[in-house]
Amino acid sequence: MTGLSAIHQRHPLRHRLVALMLAVVTTILMITVVAFMTLVFRLLSGERDQRLDAALAAGGVYTDVTVQIVDASGRTRSIVQTQSRGGPDRPTVEAAAAAVEAGRPITVNGPDGAWRLAATPRADGTWLLAGQPIGGERRLHDRLVMIWCGTVLIILLITAGLTTHLIRYGLRPLTAVADEATRIHAGDLTRRLPATAPDEIGQLATALNGMLDRVQTALHERQRADERLRRFVDDAGHELRTPVTAIRGWADLYERGAVPDSEVPTAIRRIRQETERVGSLVDQLLQLASLDQPADTTGSRDDRRIIDLAEIVRDAILDARAVDPDRPVATDLPPTGIAMVRGDAMALHQVVANLLANIRAHTPSRTPARLHLQRRAAAGGDRIVLRVTDDGPGVPPQIRDKVFDRFFRADPGRAHHGGGAGLGLSIVAAIVADHGGDIRAEPGDGFTVRISLPAARPTSRR
Repeated sequence: MTGLSAIHQRHPLRHRLVALMLAVVTTILMITVVAFMTLVFRLLSGERDQRLDAALAAGGVYTDVTVQIVDASGRTRSIVQTQSRGGPDRPTVEAAAAAVEAGRPITVNGPDGAWRLAATPRADGTWLLAGQPIGGERRLHDRLVMIWCGTVLIILLITAGLTTHLIRYGLRPLTAVADEATRIHAGDLTRRLPATAPDEIGQLATALNGMLDRVQTALHERQRADERLRRFVDDAGHELRTPVTAIRGWADLYERGAVPDSEVPTAIRRIRQETERVGSLVDQLLQLASLDQPADTTGSRDDRRIIDLAEIVRDAILDARAVDPDRPVATDLPPTGIAMVRGDAMALHQVVANLLANIRAHTPSRTPARLHLQRRAAAGGDRIVLRVTDDGPGVPPQIRDKVFDRFFRADPGRAHHGGGAGLGLSIVAAIVADHGGDIRAEPGDGFTVRISLPAARPTSRR
């Protein structure tokens, strides 16, 4: 196995295929030649032995057979006939003695050439000996061997040429795959392997393309995750720096005695406000980190139950009206038991509350808001769809898809003048995704957020 591995490493595939084809063809040709030569000369030998037997039986019939009477020692007593093929007329005494001793047809080599001899006894104690020189057959055998060797060599040369050409032609798709893989290895992950043929090479290219798609997707996801993490850390540090700087500034002033007694309550109030801001930001970051955890690593997913989203919306609207009683809020909610979802009631309440708080933060006072909740049929199962709309200035189309990004604000300077950290809608999007739903900002006047959650079975009403 080690030797084969070393050969595979030293020689290209096409060379190994050509060598394998030549080995197979050579084996077939050698078996064919040996079988053919053996069969031909067996037939010739059998026919010759039949002629010798016939000559012995008839006492001399064939002109190419020598027939003579010899004694037991092989010496000639009389010659019945001599062969007419040319060459010696009769075998040597030693050859005749060997045939008499054998008692069956044998081949004897002598100084005058090879003979095929057969002897049969006579009543007077002598032997009738029939023989035929086979030097011509030996020369024919040698000539045929040379012809076959030349033919085999020519066939192998032709096979090598044709096999090399055909293998090179057949491996062109594989060569193209290798060339493309080399370019991909150089760093261009956008390229794909040619997979036009339905053969094994096409299947290989298709499988590799699928793997490259997954690798490229994973790399892009990793790059985006790294970029999000870097941006998240930068934004979090920036958001924390402002309140921490304010707290440090007031503390330094107080420590140096630069805060008059009349301003001490103000300093304490500002330190408390900035501390609360830091605490709120940390709580939001921890909540996002918890929502980012896989479902099998957090226990909160196991505690969910079937709840009526319409009830959640009604409670959130009551809370919003208590905070901003002058803002008109219109609702279109289905009856109880229709908008049923499986989830965390507190988290879903936070979704609706954050959306209403976002309306209060970004629209003028008394700007109307509308909430529409319905159950819709879908191919993968019914969905509960919630739309929260306001009649405010809206969001420019070019940044509409970014409103759910963490620390995103349409007005970056607003955070330094009493605004939030830009995490409210990010938390909403994370909670919705954690419940198996999707969220998007829809185009139109004002600002509309559409949330779709998988519906649970309606509860039976008695």
